Amino acid sequence: MSKALIVFLLSVTCTFLCYKYTGDVVYSWLADVFLKCSEAAHQGDNSVIGGTHIGIPSIDKNNCILFVLLQSSFRPLLGRPINTILFIYLGTVYLFFTLESSRRQVKNTVLAWPVLWIVLSSIIGVSGTVCALYVPLHIYYVACSPVKVTEAWSVPSSRTNAILLSSILGYYIITIIYLFFVDIDTTAEKTSTMAWSIMPLLVPGMAQLFEYVFLRLGSTNATKDPVMTKHMSIVQNKMSVERAYMLLGAFNIFAYYGTYFYLSFSGVMVIPAFVDLIAAAWNPPVGLSFTELSGLMSAYILLIDTFLTALGFMIWAVAQGNIINSVLFTLGNIVIGPGAALCFFAAYREGLLEHTSHKTIEEKSK
Repeated sequence: MSKALIVFLLSVTCTFLCYKYTGDVVYSWLADVFLKCSEAAHQGDNSVIGGTHIGIPSIDKNNCILFVLLQSSFRPLLGRPINTILFIYLGTVYLFFTLESSRRQVKNTVLAWPVLWIVLSSIIGVSGTVCALYVPLHIYYVACSPVKVTEAWSVPSSRTNAILLSSILGYYIITIIYLFFVDIDTTAEKTSTMAWSIMPLLVPGMAQLFEYVFLRLGSTNATKDPVMTKHMSIVQNKMSVERAYMLLGAFNIFAYYGTYFYLSFSGVMVIPAFVDLIAAAWNPPVGLSFTELSGLMSAYILLIDTFLTALGFMIWAVAQGNIINSVLFTLGNIVIGPGAALCFFAAYREGLLEHTSHKTIEEKSK
């Protein structure tokens, strides 16, 4: 309980400070965006600033704000690289939400509602959702809770495979299309923006469908010894989770270093460029148009969103109790990127959970 309280206070404090200072930077621009989107929504004219018009002012306003943020973030030099890292990372976070919701240990808690966490990530940002809400609750319900039933931590392999396939079909494919195959200022961009924001909500439902299919097609490996059967099931489930995380980890590394080499070969000094972006957001150059300022501020917001999300998972890793692994995880966020670091740490943690499940089975079989 004390660990969960410390994590909660630390996470909320970090979130508050990041949101406060980010808000101080973007306040005047964001107020202008809210005003323009509100006028566009009530006039029923999405050509004024952008977004998708469906005739309901409150929804149209939110669509407009989301569209401005996402569309504008692609315009600066660092916009698309930041989006590439964040969006691939975001898919990993959504998969983490869904996999963790599948553990029987959390079935009666809010951690078992992945759609809730995906919706919150869309409303208040993935960083605020992860750092201020999900991580403290995860530590409270999981790290601070004893194992109550056998195989409480194990995720069935059919479920893991279904979640991975659903994430690829329902999120990563549309994300790749959105990042690299859609031109700016086109109808396809508006359609892709809406599809990209809605499709993640369908992933948990798709996973349920694919899991049913896998269960129908799969075979059982039962033995005459029930204890051995449980052990074999846990090993198979562990390998499936590790395989899913390893695959996404490799994909995140490819996106992270692909972005780095793309910028380097384009003649961009990566670290100074990010420093200049932050400095320009704090002190915008005089004479920027609304479009140019929107690109600068949007890229800055998504950069901070990526940083705070990674910080939230760093706090989560430290709270697991192993300082050395926590330090490696923190360094991994820099060396291989936040998405890959989360994947590899989660795969390592799965081995620890497997050991816990094996131990529980052995104790109950005596």
